[in-house]
Amino acid sequence: TAKDFNSFDELIREYLQCGIEVFGLETGIVSHIDQDQIYHVMDVISPVEALVKDMEFPLADTYCKEVYTTEKVMGFPKVGDLNFMECHPVYVQLKLEAYLSAPIYVEDKLYGTFNFTSVTPRENGFSQNEHNLIELMANSIGNFILLRSKEDKLLELNDKLKRFVGFVSHDLRNPIAGIIGMSRILEKQLDNEKMLQKMMQY
Repeated sequence: TAKDFNSFDELIREYLQCGIEVFGLETGIVSHIDQDQIYHVMDVISPVEALVKDMEFPLADTYCKEVYTTEKVMGFPKVGDLNFMECHPVYVQLKLEAYLSAPIYVEDKLYGTFNFTSVTPRENGFSQNEHNLIELMANSIGNFILLRSKEDKLLELNDKLKRFVGFVSHDLRNPIAGIIGMSRILEKQLDNEKMLQKMMQY
């Protein structure tokens, strides 16, 4: 989490690879959940061919609905042992047993989830250290998203400022050029009072 990353894609990919290794789970996903509760897979590393980047699901059809509802880190060592999860679409279709996930926040708003799953149960459950680590990693992703958003806004403002300066300089160039030209002509007519008065009228 202390490493510098040049791109969001690079950060996500490395965090997923790290999480798979540290938590000992097969599949890692970073998701974004929009206001319509659509679950967008921003990136994924998985042996399950059905899971690919840029897929979208209704949030209700994902394990992450529980994280979205509680806004807390959640760990299910064996989903099949949970009465409220055994009929879940993901469990029925993919038989994903172990699940560990943390919410990603951007400026105190729930952005999505950082989660890991496996078809193999976690017999000893998930430790508090693992809960703390995935929360720390999810917070780091959220901070990166926030910084990227601010950088994009600054670049947008800079572009607007450049366009504004361009418009102003164009609009002022002709009148200023006229004033300068007239001033030079007036300089040459300083001894001719009638001509000066006539030119000043313009």
